[in-house]
Amino acid sequence: MKTSSVCILGGTGFVGRHLVNRLAAEGVRCRILTRRPHRHRHVGVARGSTLVEADVHDRAELVRQFAARTR
Repeated sequence: MKTSSVCILGGTGFVGRHLVNRLAAEGVRCRILTRRPHRHRHVGVARGSTLVEADVHDRAELVRQFAARTR
């Protein structure tokens, strides 16, 4: 089974950016959760990646985000 989409915490950091780029190169769509998407617009450049504003410290928010489908 091939994964077509993922939700990533830490995708705007040094390691996370490399992970997002690698996944995007493999055709995986990435939802990257961040508190301040305006600070990380460069990350959204990776093909198939989307920055999503979310409070990663809020359990209910994480449940919603992990359940959401990547467009």
